[in-house]
Amino acid sequence: MTERLSTGVDVVNRRLGGGVPAGTLLAISSPPDAGSEQLLHAFLSTHGGRYLSLLRPAAEVDGELPPFVDVRHVRPEGFLDEPERQFDGLPEQSVVAIDPVNELESASTEAYVALLSALKRRLAETGSVGVLHCLRTSTEPENRWLTLGRADWAWHVELTRLPLSVETRLYVTKARNGRALLEPLKIQFLDGVRVDTSRDI
Repeated sequence: MTERLSTGVDVVNRRLGGGVPAGTLLAISSPPDAGSEQLLHAFLSTHGGRYLSLLRPAAEVDGELPPFVDVRHVRPEGFLDEPERQFDGLPEQSVVAIDPVNELESASTEAYVALLSALKRRLAETGSVGVLHCLRTSTEPENRWLTLGRADWAWHVELTRLPLSVETRLYVTKARNGRALLEPLKIQFLDGVRVDTSRDI
């Protein structure tokens, strides 16, 4: 039986049969203002690993994560030229998060395929989980289809603004070596990630 890594959120773990299988590549698609980076933080805070930020300086992210997480700010050009360099020394059974992947998805298909292949090899070697944070914008990156196709698991965060509240739901639509969810989970990004289990959704 494939070992699973905890998502850092108990209810999500239970619904997924214990977590996400080791060696898995997970794509999380979300609106930019949903707060979905907290899903990445939950994974990393549970297992440690590496947070590769293409948007925010490392100093900004450092204060949000435990000291055992290796936070790096990377530029798309250098990342695409030498992807293996960013994955060297990844600890066993850890998490590597790329936040966000949008600029990488805008590169040539050949270069992006090479990056994803290098990441998948390292995940398999270390029994780790890779998380690709995909921000949904008005113009979809050219290779978003490739991210979702190559990913073993796909999660989609949906944000609904109501007159008196905001509702956020997590859909698990793809799960190789696992199980997708027939119904979404109602989640809250407050101080961490919480799942509303007060009623069926």
